Amino acid sequence: QDALRDSLLTVRENHREASDAPVYSPDGKFSEASLAYIFGQEDDFYKNLHALLREQRSFVQKDRSVPYEELAAIRDLCAANGIELIVFAPPVHPLQAAGDQRDARDYADWMQRTAAIVPFVDFVLAPGTGAAEDYWDTAHMKDRLGSRVLARLAGQGEAAFGRLVTAETVAEHLAWQQQALAAWEAQHPELRAAYDAAAGWSEVLPEGDALAAA
Repeated sequence: QDALRDSLLTVRENHREASDAPVYSPDGKFSEASLAYIFGQEDDFYKNLHALLREQRSFVQKDRSVPYEELAAIRDLCAANGIELIVFAPPVHPLQAAGDQRDARDYADWMQRTAAIVPFVDFVLAPGTGAAEDYWDTAHMKDRLGSRVLARLAGQGEAAFGRLVTAETVAEHLAWQQQALAAWEAQHPELRAAYDAAAGWSEVLPEGDALAAA
């Protein structure tokens, strides 16, 4: 509820300013001008992403145990009040997945600690989630893909879309993701090469950087 309220206030303030170049369009989505600014060019999916990642450094949790403690508290609160808790990892573009998994140890630690608290459905690298046109950027899906996710979580969509991850299946799932990512990169070498040149993963996400698993 707080997130929804803050989103509405943000959109309202944006339109109240009557800017010549508003950040959001009337439906609350990024305006074309905003997308052009963020990515440099409207048709360039990857340009300037490294600058956004740099800005995110300051938001990485210093105490990495806090999110897991909060997740456990949410789980317990739901159990105590008869609330069904549905946890999922949203789909991201495969290039985002490649960056997230750069530090395999951190990535595995995140998955193991999360699954130990609560099982979750993982849509990362699920079949049909690799199209650039389904994302606003590498980490935020558009309506079409979001509808598939919601349908699956509601038990009305494709049963094979997304994989249930439990404490017992983490190792198997990690191996599957690595194979899926390798297969995608083998099929799209030009995209990975262009992304590495534009975003510079080696510079933006050095080994051990906590952002790799954020």
